[in-house]
Amino acid sequence: MCLCAGLVFHATGGGAIEIGIGAINSKGEVVGQYFGTDYVQNAFIRDGAGNLTDFAIKGSQLNTASSVNGTGQVVGSWEENNSPFDTLALERDPSGKIRTFSAPESNLQTNATGVNNNGIITGSWVDSNFVSHGFVR
Repeated sequence: MCLCAGLVFHATGGGAIEIGIGAINSKGEVVGQYFGTDYVQNAFIRDGAGNLTDFAIKGSQLNTASSVNGTGQVVGSWEENNSPFDTLALERDPSGKIRTFSAPESNLQTNATGVNNNGIITGSWVDSNFVSHGFVR
């Protein structure tokens, strides 16, 4: 259960053991992630009417939703091979199609943390020397 802008909502099936909120947009769409009783972290988007849609990259144990723009485009990240050293960014369009990407020079992690109403994505990436960098895509 989560209290968000005065509204209480439950993750799918009420089986969430931990919920994190990433962002809210001007339409009242909320994104975040939750750990289910199976200990898989799924990302979600909750629309302004309270309908909850969860999503995840198939086979991944850790998915996050960090930001949502005014059109309902969501960005976040997911762990490939269930390793924090194989983190890639994800982008979910308003129709539900998910694309994944990594920064061109990223060897370890790419995290998408923001998206504006023009669809421009910001985030960070970590190179093989464990140095963090920013990106705009």
